[in-house]
Amino acid sequence: QETIGPFVMYAQVSDPPEVITNLGAIGDANSAIVITSSLLGASDPDDLTAGLRYTVIVPPVSGYLNLGTSFTQGQIDEGLLAYVGGASDQFQFTLTDGKSTVGPFTFLITVTP
Repeated sequence: QETIGPFVMYAQVSDPPEVITNLGAIGDANSAIVITSSLLGASDPDDLTAGLRYTVIVPPVSGYLNLGTSFTQGQIDEGLLAYVGGASDQFQFTLTDGKSTVGPFTFLITVTP
């Protein structure tokens, strides 16, 4: 019998992303409601927030999200995500870092007259 080795194996462990803020949004019926990172935010200890991707699995029914059904935390951080509609609404989403997906979660939108 022969012995070979020693061998070194490396395993990369990825922590899943986490939704840290999901407060919902309140806004006026006559204007777009910007969804900021203080209202919807995520983090991941081993990924940049710009790479965290939200996927809308149940879209709003009374309006729409200006970025469609897929956007990143980086876009939210830049103030680019907005809800456009004339009535209170909600959407369901998942969050991924490209390795792990968490959710679904619900984001509530309250529209005032």
